[in-house]
Amino acid sequence: MDWRRWAALGVAVGVLGACEEKIREPGEPPRPVRVKEEPPPAALSSTPLPERVATPGTRFEAVDAAAAGLTFKHRWSDDPKHQQEFTGPFSGGGVAVGDYDGDGRPDVFLTRPGGGGRLYRN
Repeated sequence: MDWRRWAALGVAVGVLGACEEKIREPGEPPRPVRVKEEPPPAALSSTPLPERVATPGTRFEAVDAAAAGLTFKHRWSDDPKHQQEFTGPFSGGGVAVGDYDGDGRPDVFLTRPGGGGRLYRN
């Protein structure tokens, strides 16, 4: 089954799921929703978190991007024909941090409107 059939099936399920048993008259309030209330499971318990203690010393350190190996630059095009592209929502870049290669260390992906993105593997 190709994606178009799956999409059509999803739309049909969504439309049918939104239907009511009967059509309400204009001005008629919606029928009440009945929710079955059950007590929480006995295995569920609540314990307070331990009190937080401030850690002395520096927790974050400012590191120069070039020293860390990040050479990516977000450049703007001076070409007038691209000026329209760089106004509004298209002018920004993006950053995503995640474990791309599964080694347990965060990798960085940077984007820009022109010139493509770059992945920095940690």
